[in-house]
Amino acid sequence: MKIVFDEVCQLAACPFSDSDFWWDPQSASNTSLLIYFVDAKTTSLIRKIKPKAPLGNAGTTHVSTAGNLSEVYISVGVKDKNPPRALAVLTFHEAMHNLLKMGNGLHGAGGMGLAAEKIFSNTTLTQTNKDLLAKVMGTSIPQNSSFL
Repeated sequence: MKIVFDEVCQLAACPFSDSDFWWDPQSASNTSLLIYFVDAKTTSLIRKIKPKAPLGNAGTTHVSTAGNLSEVYISVGVKDKNPPRALAVLTFHEAMHNLLKMGNGLHGAGGMGLAAEKIFSNTTLTQTNKDLLAKVMGTSIPQNSSFL
């Protein structure tokens, strides 16, 4: 995951020199981005706050002024031939939805690659993906930390 995000950090538009992550943060007070990893759609956190919300195949982001909520479905990522890479690219994809505050419009406007509707472990990061995310990496976007 760090390798993919660090590519964005190399751009001049990104205020960070590299990325960092925690698997179990104690709070979201200093968190720029919060992505939940849940077992499957059946354990969706988004469905806990929006019971009829449509869910993506491998992850979903609910954009809200009260705090964006992003989740990745582990059961989908582990079925890929390269599970660590699959989970990393799914996380990056949901990060794009979250930080760009974009719903499904991201799939068409995000420059394909990791912004495409369907991604796999071998999907590549495009320059447009990097450019879009670099511009918002330092922006404070409220995150839903109610499930920490």
